[in-house]
Amino acid sequence: MSCEFFGGEPGVMKPYFQRVGEQVFSPLSLFIVPLFTVALTVTGAFGTDEMGVLDRASYWFAVLGAAIVTAFSIKPLIEDRWPLAPIGVQGAFLSLAMSIVYSPILYLIAHGMTGAKRDNISPFWLMVVVVFAVSMAVLQIRRLWESETKPTLPRLIARFSDQNIKSIYRVTVRDHYVDVFTDRGMQTLLMRFSDAIAELDEIKGMCVHRSHWVACDAMDKLETENGRLFVVLKDASRVPVSRAYRDAVEKELG
Repeated sequence: MSCEFFGGEPGVMKPYFQRVGEQVFSPLSLFIVPLFTVALTVTGAFGTDEMGVLDRASYWFAVLGAAIVTAFSIKPLIEDRWPLAPIGVQGAFLSLAMSIVYSPILYLIAHGMTGAKRDNISPFWLMVVVVFAVSMAVLQIRRLWESETKPTLPRLIARFSDQNIKSIYRVTVRDHYVDVFTDRGMQTLLMRFSDAIAELDEIKGMCVHRSHWVACDAMDKLETENGRLFVVLKDASRVPVSRAYRDAVEKELG
């Protein structure tokens, strides 16, 4: 399946599994799964009170773990396909997709792990409704969490078509355009190089060349090739360093 199908630049799908992993193992996910496993085990929700404590705990851990993995496997696909859609619309699409994809998984887990241990298992239609409702509720919780913990983003990101960018690595001027390289690929903007740098004031960075600006956190090491100095970034790209900026770059990299 091509990257263009998802509405992104070529290469957007390359870090797909990395993005899924970051979400699955985020602090909020690692907090929610144990918390709700304990809560649902203690309350014996949805007729699981007929089961033993360990069986209940194993069942709810499997249900919640599968839900988290499924949700965050779907989420980047929706974000890439409709990057400009409002968050609420993306959330509705995600909840609908969860109902379609995860409900059969939940049905199989319920019958496979508890079918012989309890009399009443919710019908499939009710599982679909519950999955949709819970998905919408969890998305609201996550939005509140991120609004409290998300760092201030640079003003330049407001100009991007993709608003899900978390990191900016470097900026390069090209004629009347600037190419901005991010964790979600490259964004090209029609603006002056100096104005682009001014709108990155929330990020610590420096010019390493009259045509290149680099974020300090993105720098990895220096390399020399045919007498020319390059700074190698953590995404493996190489940016030339001019003599005027050499001392400052060497100082930054220690």
